[in-house]
Amino acid sequence: MVTVIHDDPAIADSSPWRQRWIEILAGFGLAFLVGYVSAKVTSSAGNWNSGLPWERSLMIWIHGSIPPAIDPLMLIFPWFGTNISLIPAIALIVWWLWKRERAPNEAMRLAVVQLGSYLLNPSLKAMFDRARPDLFERRGWYGWSSYPSGHAIASISVLITLAIILRRVKGWTWPYYVFMPIMLASLYSRIYLGVHWPTDVFAGMIVGVVWLFATMWAFRGRKAVALRGEDGRELGAVHIPATDDGGDALTLAHRHRPSEQRADARGTGRFGQ
Repeated sequence: MVTVIHDDPAIADSSPWRQRWIEILAGFGLAFLVGYVSAKVTSSAGNWNSGLPWERSLMIWIHGSIPPAIDPLMLIFPWFGTNISLIPAIALIVWWLWKRERAPNEAMRLAVVQLGSYLLNPSLKAMFDRARPDLFERRGWYGWSSYPSGHAIASISVLITLAIILRRVKGWTWPYYVFMPIMLASLYSRIYLGVHWPTDVFAGMIVGVVWLFATMWAFRGRKAVALRGEDGRELGAVHIPATDDGGDALTLAHRHRPSEQRADARGTGRFGQ
């Protein structure tokens, strides 16, 4: 015999939260480690504060690559990828997802991604004090160490996560076509405006990708319910065929509707009887 412990969908979806938080913390640690190793590799090549030769050449080329008419946009795009403007916007969207769309899991996911993005940037900057480029006058907002690019971390992890969530909750595809160009333009602008070395941006992109995929893994779908056997041992949230009822295999991850839940509450709560 097998007893169903959780047959409410909300409980079933929230049952693995302990494992989820462990995965979130592990993903944050991995993203931080990737940023740490990237800084060590770059600094070992020398010219940490004055830029590598190829970085200086690339920055000079990029600085002259934009027509004057487009130059003002390079001062606007970064505001879509900085935590200064993202945090209040994401807070409103989290509230909308939770209260209006009844999607607490997606709201929590977006909040976690934004918080992790915000914490990764200053924690890495505090460890690696790299001077900003000095090839030409810096423009736009910037602060602290040049390494890594917080815009790169936030643009990739937060904007892509937001596009994925809006696609799942509302079925919208337009966020991909809007956010992706904004993300790329924001990354490009950090080098164009002379506030980051290219390796700062590349490292931020890698950290952002790792954090993005780590949170995607932590918030992956878990549809199975937690089960407990006759001896009281928890079988875990897995699909297990029932073999003690004459060989009839049951899908134990079936989600009951409210009417079925009330019927189960009046019954024995066991399969195979």
